[in-house]
Amino acid sequence: MQRLKRDSESGKSAAALPVATPGTSGRKYWFVAVVVLFITMAIAGIWYWRTKAGASQIESIAVIPFATVGGNSDTDLLSDGLTESFMASLAHVPQLKVKSGNSVFRSKGKEVDVQQVGKDLTVDALLTGRVVQHGDTVQVSAELTNVQDNTEIWGEHYERKASDMLSLQQQIAGDIADKLHSKLTGAEKQQVTKQGTLNPEAYQLYVKGRYYWNKRAGADIKTAISYFNQAIDKDPGYALAYSGLADAYSILHG
Repeated sequence: MQRLKRDSESGKSAAALPVATPGTSGRKYWFVAVVVLFITMAIAGIWYWRTKAGASQIESIAVIPFATVGGNSDTDLLSDGLTESFMASLAHVPQLKVKSGNSVFRSKGKEVDVQQVGKDLTVDALLTGRVVQHGDTVQVSAELTNVQDNTEIWGEHYERKASDMLSLQQQIAGDIADKLHSKLTGAEKQQVTKQGTLNPEAYQLYVKGRYYWNKRAGADIKTAISYFNQAIDKDPGYALAYSGLADAYSILHG
């Protein structure tokens, strides 16, 4: 404002500002300029608040099984694996409640009405997405949506080799955590992006186990148990594989 005033007094702003006519009040001109500036700042403030507040008010989330294209069993395996991995990773975000797999897998393969599903699951946001596989290349689209007003908080598209799913899951979980909680400490971020295993074979066996576990049938549960045990053989410290084994036995003997 001081710069505009100096330019106006020196005549430099004649080309940029309307010239006062004999009937125009200089005081009125400056009043209009201040009002315009105020409105501009208010609009910018509202935009900034909406973009930041959308993520800061999220206290609970559900990871909906990612949609797949073509009905390929390998792609279904990837989808289930990503879903389980995201739930495990996001559970480490402070003050964020993550719905369990028993709740979210009911939506697998169905059209998702974000607001209705969010209401049914009593969460603030849904993580949805799509997995498409072309040969050894996998494309993953992920979107985080605010249930209350059905607005997108975050969205991204990724493309990796099928053999690189571990690092892809790590990147996506980290990106989401950053959006939900921008002030994560280094240790908290490490927990979110930490992989349950560094062994790709163990991860693939675990994913297969979860795929069959989600079918909930007796024979499929036994197949799941076999895969979880194989994953543990590959990596005896793989916590998610032990968790899958416990889930499978709870259904088998429930």
